[in-house]
Amino acid sequence: MDQERFVTLWSRCCGHPDAAATLFSGIEASYSEPHRRYHTPAHIDHCLRQFDLARDEMTDADAIELALWFHDVEYDPDASDNELVSAERFRQSAVGLPEDLVEQVYRLILATIHDTPPATSDEMYVVDIDLSSFGLPWD
Repeated sequence: MDQERFVTLWSRCCGHPDAAATLFSGIEASYSEPHRRYHTPAHIDHCLRQFDLARDEMTDADAIELALWFHDVEYDPDASDNELVSAERFRQSAVGLPEDLVEQVYRLILATIHDTPPATSDEMYVVDIDLSSFGLPWD
């Protein structure tokens, strides 16, 4: 996971690089929890590589990138509401971000529940990027 990339994104969105470094540490710790097998730093790194391939086609690339960083930040293998809890964690962490951006990212994270077809092109990107890991070799 790339701390500099996250800090740059967060700073660009709200201008608080000091808070971004602390926030990144919490995100990295979550994705590194020992019970995770799939929703790990490697999954986020893969998602961000896929994001970079399509960034120029997106309506709101910063919102999509933020959603990718947070979409699996909370993961309990026995829970069925991980995406909702992840979206809520983003919302609580989003101090200083514009409210419209917060709501957009929140909706994008919820799109990764995959219970309904994506409604916007940005939701389609988040969903496609999230699921693209299933096309990787098993090893």
